[in-house]
Amino acid sequence: MKLYHASTVKIDNFYIPYGGLHMGGKHSALEAALRKLRSPLNVVDACTVYLHTLEVDVDNVLLCEDLGSDDEWRSLIENCTAQGYDAVQYKNDYEPDNVPSYMIWDASKVRIIEVDAMHMDEAEMIIEDFLDEYEGV
Repeated sequence: MKLYHASTVKIDNFYIPYGGLHMGGKHSALEAALRKLRSPLNVVDACTVYLHTLEVDVDNVLLCEDLGSDDEWRSLIENCTAQGYDAVQYKNDYEPDNVPSYMIWDASKVRIIEVDAMHMDEAEMIIEDFLDEYEGV
């Protein structure tokens, strides 16, 4: 399936962070990267967002709520692995989109198709246009 992951850096090969690797629709991916750029904890002096288009190959997906914290996701990874799942699908409660998000914990399930670099202002405009259309404004 085709999904997106956005970042403040260009990624050539994914690794799996503590709380799993999260991906989903284009809009939720862009919002997540923008949140990182705006964060007071951000130490990267950058204004570029990298939108990674991905091909994700998973077989056994668990449907779940958005757990929010890395600790909660990590706990779920351990349970899912024991039960034979290779991904979790959830409705993203923190970034806007009209498609579900996914969390995986095996980088071999993801292939980067392309990476588009854009200024954060362009990313914000894409999200604003989506919200205007989605909310019927």
